[in-house]
Amino acid sequence: MGTWDKDIIVLSQVERQLLSYELFLFNEESVAKELIKRCIPIPERMLQRDLKHLAEAGLICVRYSRKERAYIQHPGEACFNPDNVDGKRLLHLERLRRIGLLMTKPCFPGLKNMLDKGEGGEYNEYLGTSENAMMGKSTFV
Repeated sequence: MGTWDKDIIVLSQVERQLLSYELFLFNEESVAKELIKRCIPIPERMLQRDLKHLAEAGLICVRYSRKERAYIQHPGEACFNPDNVDGKRLLHLERLRRIGLLMTKPCFPGLKNMLDKGEGGEYNEYLGTSENAMMGKSTFV
């Protein structure tokens, strides 16, 4: 996690990239370059690399519009292709994708229904059978 140095917050690469991703989550059509620069004061080239990593992880698909001075989103075109990368880069992209998907999708789809119905339920109901819980397996979506 980021560290504090007086009034400056130092973010790791993953934290910085997920912060950029969060801006795209809340602004569905486009994100102004100036907004990104205000939220994350980083050099232009670093921003381009971060967006490239997010695109390679299959989280976003954006194109820069000089006319609007913004990154325009193209939903539905983002896809993750692990065949194109390997080694540490693949591990980084998989980690980025996993955390990014957790930001947008619930871990336990049945949890909301159980809580809405007011059922007490057991922890094993969230994971599936007690056998799966004992083996450390879960039924994430």
